[in-house]
Amino acid sequence: VDLLITPDFLWKDRFHGAAERWWILVE
Repeated sequence: VDLLITPDFLWKDRFHGAAERWWILVE
């Protein structure tokens, strides 16, 4: 299984820090 995750927001280190939570839904 290949999975490509593309965020739909602009990443800002000062707002998000070095990590961000991801919800991955698989149906």
